[in-house]
Amino acid sequence: MPIDIKTLAYHAVNRIKYGKDKSELSEKFISRIVSKKDFVMDIGTNTGLMTKIICKYAGFVYGFDPNPDIKISAPNLIFFNCALGAFNGETSFYRNWKYSKSATTKIQNETKVKQRTIDSMLLSPSILFIDAEDSEFNILLGATETIKGVKKVLFEVHGEKSRLDCEEVLLFRGFLLKEKIIDNANSKWEYWAM
Repeated sequence: MPIDIKTLAYHAVNRIKYGKDKSELSEKFISRIVSKKDFVMDIGTNTGLMTKIICKYAGFVYGFDPNPDIKISAPNLIFFNCALGAFNGETSFYRNWKYSKSATTKIQNETKVKQRTIDSMLLSPSILFIDAEDSEFNILLGATETIKGVKKVLFEVHGEKSRLDCEEVLLFRGFLLKEKIIDNANSKWEYWAM
């Protein structure tokens, strides 16, 4: 019996991204979207469990996370400890100490971190994976030139306004919604492609 994309995504995101286990389903989910010809930007790597699976299937990966405690390595990965957003400069990063390596929005323990736009990185990704705790729209705003060469975008949004803002940017750039991968009380992932 074939495995549906919602089941694959559930395991990939809820188990891998948040560190519970590494399942065969997660590998199938990533391998369906990513190939060795792809150059991937993984934005919001967290502890890097999903990033390492992406590295297994991608030709090359650039990972980004603003948490100064996060350090990730793989043979085909360059990792940056910085936030990505709509402008170059400094931004607030909120640390959730209950889960020591997890970022959340608008929670105590604010830290100022370096922020860059995707465009300022002068990279040419074919895929964007974005899980940036409600900063997805601002990240897309900082990618007005880079996104012209992107073929696939997979992002998590938090709330309807955030989803609609991201949708507007992607539709304007010619992307079409391919799948709503997760739709539950905690998160919604959407997969867009040219």
